[in-house]
Amino acid sequence: MRLVPAAAVAFGTTLAVGSVDANVSAAVAVCTLCAAVMSAVVAFCWTGIGAGTLTTDKTSKQNGRFEQLLMLAVCCLTAAVVCGLGSLHAMAHHRNILAGSEPVRATVTIDVRAIPRMASGGTVVINANVVEAGMGQQTWSMRTAATVFASGDEWLWVEPGSRIRSVMTTSSGHDPEILLTPISAPQTIRGPTGFYAMASSVRTNLHSAAEGLPAPTDALLPSMVLGDQRRVPEELGENFLASGLSHLAAVSGANIAYVLGATLFLMSWSGAHRLVRLVVGAGAVAAFVCVVGPEPSVMRAGAMAAISVYALATGRSRQSLSLLAAVVLAFSVAGPATVRTLGFVLSVAATAGIVIAASPCERVLAGAIRSVWSIIQFRWRRCRGLAQCDPRRSGNDSISRRGPTTFFSALVALAVVAHLSTAPILGATGRAVSPWAIAKNIAVAPAVPWVTVAGTAAAAIAPAAPPVARVLAWTCVPSLWWTATVAGIGEDASGRGNDVGGER
Repeated sequence: MRLVPAAAVAFGTTLAVGSVDANVSAAVAVCTLCAAVMSAVVAFCWTGIGAGTLTTDKTSKQNGRFEQLLMLAVCCLTAAVVCGLGSLHAMAHHRNILAGSEPVRATVTIDVRAIPRMASGGTVVINANVVEAGMGQQTWSMRTAATVFASGDEWLWVEPGSRIRSVMTTSSGHDPEILLTPISAPQTIRGPTGFYAMASSVRTNLHSAAEGLPAPTDALLPSMVLGDQRRVPEELGENFLASGLSHLAAVSGANIAYVLGATLFLMSWSGAHRLVRLVVGAGAVAAFVCVVGPEPSVMRAGAMAAISVYALATGRSRQSLSLLAAVVLAFSVAGPATVRTLGFVLSVAATAGIVIAASPCERVLAGAIRSVWSIIQFRWRRCRGLAQCDPRRSGNDSISRRGPTTFFSALVALAVVAHLSTAPILGATGRAVSPWAIAKNIAVAPAVPWVTVAGTAAAAIAPAAPPVARVLAWTCVPSLWWTATVAGIGEDASGRGNDVGGER
């Protein structure tokens, strides 16, 4: 729990640094670093001789003051590090030739970081890194984040990990990020390599396995399993967005949680040692992240899913919060641009809500369901003249704590807690929240795990056994159809105008 204040400071500082000048960030970094040093010095001076004798009864009050001042020093040091890194990023951004206030035209070479996605109006959005820019006879090498806004199928089907060159117009974006608009067709310098090549092969295999499935399940299977939404019809995508189910059409923490849960269940069923289960579970998460693609959003989803599964499996909310704080600290230092995205904020909020409130909520719901079922069963038996017993005890024999009651209450608890945790953030960002989102997430919850597990298995075995992969893909059709149907009903009930951020 001691990491939570430092993580909160790092998170808030990261959000603030993105909107201030580099000189301001540097000044704040110096001030907070001085405050950290002063707090540490005062902490040790307050105790006289430091932490060496802080375990006696006489110094118990000093212990508390020492820890408070030391925590203040850690928070100030964290803020200083984040501000310093933000200042360095901002200065590097301002020195970039593509970051001028006026648009420029250049021959730009980019490395594609993520699967392209279709935005409204037919615009293709691509997250990339600029590695080279040329103007006239001059060429500059660099490494800076950029967002490409293109049009045309040739841009929609560029693969993550490939290196592309095109003539583009540029303009300065938010954070240290550049906005690019191509004015020529993409020229592929090289294709995906390493993990990106593996992920591209897996996507191709899954698309092949999904061929022949009835529409729209053929497009929905790669979307729900690997986050490849390029074949999803625009109307279906709008239905998912309006219904609060858009997180299902992308790789989210739920996908990785299902893969991890299935792996741990199989290892537990086989009687493997606890250490072996943990190692294999961590390996399964790492393999899934590599297969989908080592994108920042996927790595964030993997971390959040692992924390949620750990919290639900052990019930140790304090340790889980410490893990969540460590993840926030790591992303704040290593990937501040990811921290400033709405998806990251929603993921942290949903994970924190699940860690803190999911287990108590599940126990309350399970107890309420068992009590209601006990009363119903008691009334039924008394009407039939079968038994005269206490209604509070009659249901204990009929519904096990590990039976359907627990499963249903867990589904409801997760949907309610995640929705309530993210609703204030969505409201604060001006996004409408569908009142039907909780009900529809509960309705599709039983269908999603099978799609994730069977779809991932189909993608993995498709090169060696294409017929088996097709069979696995066909087994996902009922679940995919149900999910698409619920999304359509939700769109009709909620209205197309609702802008619901479903990313968790």
